[in-house]
Amino acid sequence: MTHITDRFYNSKWGVFTHYLPYIQNNPDHPANQGRGKTSWDACANDLDVNKMAEQLHEMGANYLFFTLMQGTGFLAAPNATYDRIAQSETERPCARDLPAELIEALGKYNIDLYLYYTGDGPHSTREISDRFGPMKHSEYVTRPFVENWVKVLEEYALRYGDGVKGWWIDGCYKRTGYNEEMAQIYVDAIKKGNSNAIVSLNNGTTTALEKCFACDDYVAGERNDFDVIPTQRFVDGAQSY
Repeated sequence: MTHITDRFYNSKWGVFTHYLPYIQNNPDHPANQGRGKTSWDACANDLDVNKMAEQLHEMGANYLFFTLMQGTGFLAAPNATYDRIAQSETERPCARDLPAELIEALGKYNIDLYLYYTGDGPHSTREISDRFGPMKHSEYVTRPFVENWVKVLEEYALRYGDGVKGWWIDGCYKRTGYNEEMAQIYVDAIKKGNSNAIVSLNNGTTTALEKCFACDDYVAGERNDFDVIPTQRFVDGAQSY
C-alpha cells in the first residue's frame, strides 16, 4: 500500500535550515560570517544556491527544508499578495526568488525542496500583522487573519507547483486559537499547487511523538531532546519518522 509520504520516507535524511534577516543578517550571530548588517535584499543576494546544492550533494542529503519567513515580513521570495495586504515599505519580501532558484539548483542532484512557513505571520510587527485580520489579543489568531495569511502562502504554492515536495507550517498553536478548520485552510491552499505535497502543522514543542492536526501527512516532531525514538512508521496515519 502506498502513502503520500513514501517519497519523503524513502529519502531517509536531509537538512533543515533557516535563512533569516535577524540570523544571517545579524553581525552578532555566527551565521553572519563577518558580512555585517545589510538590507534584506543584499542578504538574500548573498546566498549561493549552487554552492549550497553542491555541498548538500557532497554530504549525501536527499532533501532540504528552507525558510520562507519567520515572524516578520521579510519573505524569501517576491509576493504580490503580501505587498497588497501588508502595505509596508520597510518589511517586504526580497526581490530574489530563492525557492525558485533552489528548485533548479537542487534538481541537478535530485535533491528535493521542502519549505518552512509560519501560521503566526509577521507577528513581530503588530501594525503589519493587524492588516491581515483582527487579533483577539497578542498573537491570538482569528479566522479572517488565517484566511488572509494563507493567501500569501497560496501564491507561493501555485508558483512553485510540484517543485516543492512539502511544507512544515510552524506556529499553528492551539493555545493561540488554531483548530482543525483553520489547519485545513493551509492544506487546501498548498494542495492547489501540488496535490502530492505533504504537509505538517506544528502545535509547538511536545513531550511525546504525536500528530497535531487531523490533516497532517507527517508528524511535526518538534522536540528539545532525543528521548523519544519512533517505534513505528505512522502515528494516527501520519508518518512519524
